[in-house]
Amino acid sequence: MESSNGQDRAPIIEEAPDTRAYPPPRYWAAAYPRRRGSLLLAITLFLITVVSTLAVGAQFALAYANNQAPFSGDFNLLGFYAAILSEPGLLLLGVPFSFTLLGILLAHELGHFSACRFYGIAASYPYFIPAPTLIGTMGAFIRIRSPIVNRKALFEHLFACLI
Repeated sequence: MESSNGQDRAPIIEEAPDTRAYPPPRYWAAAYPRRRGSLLLAITLFLITVVSTLAVGAQFALAYANNQAPFSGDFNLLGFYAAILSEPGLLLLGVPFSFTLLGILLAHELGHFSACRFYGIAASYPYFIPAPTLIGTMGAFIRIRSPIVNRKALFEHLFACLI
């Protein structure tokens, strides 16, 4: 009988821990395909938002030209939209306001979208929310359809919020 002190055993090799908590990013993009109507809905909402921000920008321009506060006094939103329908050339007054606001929103949302695409995270196109409010929109968003796979991807996605 031979006594062993453990020197003759093969050394135990520690395996590196699996740092991937989720499958590779390409899996998520394939698992969450884009819907057919997604792009059509995004374009439709964007165009409606363009019209609503053009209308608000035109109201700002008209109020400035008349040396009045915008949306003051007996301002009627539905009456203003009716005036725009009768004279669509008024919308051209709102171009600087609309394109500036929508350019900022679009750059912000495309930052999120491109970060998601870079890391293989399934996300929708940017959806703009038209609303007859003080600025003509309630903002925009993208819908993230898959998990954010690691901290670096999360940081990049959050960094897009700062742009």
